[in-house]
Amino acid sequence: MTDSVSTPPKAAGVSRSRKAFSLVLLLSMIAVLGIELRAGLGQSRSMKQLAAISSDGTFNNVPLSDAQQMLSLSPKATVIRDNKFEKVVHYQWHSLLRPLIGRPDSELYLVSSATEPAYAMAFYTDREDAASGLYGDSVFIEYSLDEPMPHDDNPLNLPDAPLKVPATENESSDSSTHEVK
Repeated sequence: MTDSVSTPPKAAGVSRSRKAFSLVLLLSMIAVLGIELRAGLGQSRSMKQLAAISSDGTFNNVPLSDAQQMLSLSPKATVIRDNKFEKVVHYQWHSLLRPLIGRPDSELYLVSSATEPAYAMAFYTDREDAASGLYGDSVFIEYSLDEPMPHDDNPLNLPDAPLKVPATENESSDSSTHEVK
């Protein structure tokens, strides 16, 4: 008589290919979640910071560089309008899932003066505002009759905002631009 020790049969485990597929799927879902969080949080944090220094989306003497520093999580910037009155920049945080469900990417529009140094004038999130020219060629500048009319070098009446204009042929040839105050 031999004593044979019976060993239970090996249970069938999860195959290596299935584990690899599950790992790839999990990492892909984590990447998509990270992109979506970046898009949503970027716009949300930027809006809160800009709203804290503005009044109903309109700025008062805020340098453009200060407003741009408040934009969180590296949005993509595209200039959509640049004329003698203003510059409108479209900031967008790319999203993978929003287009699939029919929603636009997280976005913000920042309007600045065309002066040097530039001042932030307003911000908004509605695409219709950007398309309608809420700011831009149809900008309405309200002047007070109690104050003198601004000169062409400062049409938005911004404080200490000289324009850099190209020098004419009659002016000194050692400088290609000069400041107008």
